[in-house]
Amino acid sequence: MRRRERELAEQAEQAYPQLVADWQAKAPTKRTGVAAANGARLSRPSTGQAARQGS
Repeated sequence: MRRRERELAEQAEQAYPQLVADWQAKAPTKRTGVAAANGARLSRPSTGQAARQGS
């Protein structure tokens, strides 16, 4: 069982650099607007109280 877990971990370590390279290759080349200037997210928070907030 430990040998199998080790093999799986090694496989994941080998796949990770390719995952990162693919992700970076697909990144948008140009941003516009406020998000480009400060890196802010474009989505807005929902209105109303959060489910876990007390009254």
